[in-house]
Amino acid sequence: KVRPEGETVGRIFPEKAGDLRLTSRTAVVGDVRQGHRRQTSVIAYNAGRDTLSLSFELADKRFVVVADSADVAPGDLTSISVVFQTDSADETGRADTQIAVKANGRSMGVITATAQVVAAFLWSSIRRIVRVRSRSMWLCIPTREPHSCR
Repeated sequence: KVRPEGETVGRIFPEKAGDLRLTSRTAVVGDVRQGHRRQTSVIAYNAGRDTLSLSFELADKRFVVVADSADVAPGDLTSISVVFQTDSADETGRADTQIAVKANGRSMGVITATAQVVAAFLWSSIRRIVRVRSRSMWLCIPTREPHSCR
């Protein structure tokens, strides 16, 4: 295993959260189509002297947070995965939540997770339509229906 040391830790993991050092306090999931899911991650480094047992609390149930290793030994790393799952009926727009990070039952601060729910209209629908009507030019308008063309 390669373990960062000294000032390298500060450059790679600039965010302090108790004994944890994080690559970022923000987990940007990005655009997620209605009815789909997407994942991002934040890497955490245990800069302390004790093994840390990580747990997470959050309000928005569309976000799920899991650490690759819930128990992080001193000097070890873990990846904190943030998954955002939308329902096909979810409204489009921004979704944010605060993820409370705890280690050995103590608060280590929060990670802010953000995602953008976008319409489920797919470019593959346009390709499928274009294949069917390759000699005609249709204007395809995204709606809540699978597709609408004129």
